[in-house]
Amino acid sequence: MTTIKMSNDDLRITAINGGTMLISFTNVEAMLKIVLLVGSIVYTFYKIYELHQSRKDRKNGGKS
Repeated sequence: MTTIKMSNDDLRITAINGGTMLISFTNVEAMLKIVLLVGSIVYTFYKIYELHQSRKDRKNGGKS
């Protein structure tokens, strides 16, 4: 069986690449969390508005 020897440069490059990927995935995750939060807030306000309008219409007998 052959063993693969890595030099210090190889290890350093691998560590830098791994760190870069970790940082970029962390940024993507944070951005997705923000997008999801904003989307949830907008959806909730939209549903509250629709509910308010339907109750208002029922109270007025369906008149606009």
